[in-house]
Amino acid sequence: MKQWIPLKIVLITGLFMMIQYFIPREEAEFFYEYMIDFTIIIGIFALALGIWSLVRVSWDKIRRKAPGWIYSWVILIGLVAMLFFGWWPYRAGNVGDQPESVAVGDVDFDQDDDIVVANYASDNVSIFKNRGNGLFLSAYTYDAGKAPSDLVLTDLDDDNDLDIAVVNQASNQVSVLINNSTIEDFERVRKRITPDRKLDSIFNVGKPKFDKPASYAAGETPVAIARGDFDGEGGLNDLVVANKVSNNISVFINNGDGTFGDARTYNVGVSPVDVYAADFNRDFINDIVVANEGSSNVSLLLGEGNGSFQSAQNFAVDGGRVTALATGDFDGNGWIDLAVTEDTGDEPGRLHLLRSDSTGIFVTQDSYQTGIKPTAVTGGNINDDEFRDLVVASLGDNMVWVHRNDGEGGFASANRFFSGRNPVDVTTGMITENGRTALISANELSNNIATFSNRGNFDFEPGASLESGDILLLGGYLRNYFYVQFFDNIMIPIQATMFSLLAFYIASAAYRAFRARSLLSTILLVAALIIMIRFVPLGPISGAVSDLSSWLLKIPNMAAKRAIFIGVGLGMVATAVKVLLGVERGYMGRD
Repeated sequence: MKQWIPLKIVLITGLFMMIQYFIPREEAEFFYEYMIDFTIIIGIFALALGIWSLVRVSWDKIRRKAPGWIYSWVILIGLVAMLFFGWWPYRAGNVGDQPESVAVGDVDFDQDDDIVVANYASDNVSIFKNRGNGLFLSAYTYDAGKAPSDLVLTDLDDDNDLDIAVVNQASNQVSVLINNSTIEDFERVRKRITPDRKLDSIFNVGKPKFDKPASYAAGETPVAIARGDFDGEGGLNDLVVANKVSNNISVFINNGDGTFGDARTYNVGVSPVDVYAADFNRDFINDIVVANEGSSNVSLLLGEGNGSFQSAQNFAVDGGRVTALATGDFDGNGWIDLAVTEDTGDEPGRLHLLRSDSTGIFVTQDSYQTGIKPTAVTGGNINDDEFRDLVVASLGDNMVWVHRNDGEGGFASANRFFSGRNPVDVTTGMITENGRTALISANELSNNIATFSNRGNFDFEPGASLESGDILLLGGYLRNYFYVQFFDNIMIPIQATMFSLLAFYIASAAYRAFRARSLLSTILLVAALIIMIRFVPLGPISGAVSDLSSWLLKIPNMAAKRAIFIGVGLGMVATAVKVLLGVERGYMGRD
């Protein structure tokens, strides 16, 4: 009979709703991903219809001055305010905090690369902990300094964990955040069990512990930082900073415990914007190379091995404005080469390769076309061969460009992938479990971090779009530009709006009950106000309650969500079974 079909659908759906939270993602990925996509899209349209219905009913009450029409005004004003607060922080950068730099590394001892971001507008760094499968937990934030613009991860205090060093443009300082976490600080969670019931891998849950930042004076407007071993003591625990306005670099020698003395200063070219450390002359001593935007050249400072450096040698770069650099042996001859990006205005940018060999350093130069207004370049082994490829972020076309090394010292035509608005940094890392190098970009105007999973053959698919303090998971089958725009411009604002609107209603209802002096209503009122402040742009006040608000939204909210889903699923299953067994006939229609 036809009426049995919807009941069977209800039964299957209810069962799925109950069991989906207990299915390991890896064992139900195909169905699970499609259900995520379907649920999110349907949910967005349902929320939009709900908002429209609320506005229409409230306005009708106001127009007729029906009982409760004054309260309808409160609802409308609150709705408009929440809509504004949902869109405004996203557009103005209060949600994403203007990420300027991104790095990857294992900060929590579970052998999965986590993502660390320097947030220029909020004066902090965010850590997104990897769940082991390329999905990330909500961000933990840590104070850094004024206008952090670049960071590195390295073991500064020789205790076998990754610390953070970040440059702060506005305060002309370097901030060092020492990682004091131990393995005991984290709850070890099973990621997957193999068919023979053996533990495959784990990921750690818990907030990494970092000391409050220790600050050290740099030059004027520090914009880039790199790590290296400059004094021959071993370990990449010394630091070098490029100072854009004072046209020099600051070298910080580690005392061995993660602290630093006064910086040593060396002059370079005009407006240095990027810096790296590597052994260019093969004397087993780290040297320093600097990209100079104003003088369109690179400066090389050869290391002495005792913490000091020779005067800069300058090498011209063909073309216009130099914006970034990366190092690596790109032609496989055993000598470190240099990749430099050039901004040519509104025309496609250029990627210059300065090669070194036994006859000298940077003796030849080749050039390749890349994205418009390139801002960052990094090297990585994208296709698991013996040659390093190059990845460029270009804010002029909002793309990440992947240049494949042809194995003969040259680079083939690039593949490009939409990243987000104004990608200003890009890096590579092993953030997924497929064993391939993934891409991670920091998008300044989108206020997020975009990840790209490596599918092989130089093809990538969008992964997670990460925002400071929150996470948005894109289903694995929503790959194209339309869906990226859909989630960036519709999903995120509506999500923020609905959280705020929900908090508004909770606060409103709790306030009315609060007058009856109910303990439960008092708790609801306080929680709702905290959540509202988290989403309303109130500067330091918002930041002060960010962690507490995130906990309220993440832990109790997730528990309630799961309980509701399981309860609804049980209700659907019970209703369907009763009808199918003939216990209840009231739901039966006619053939």
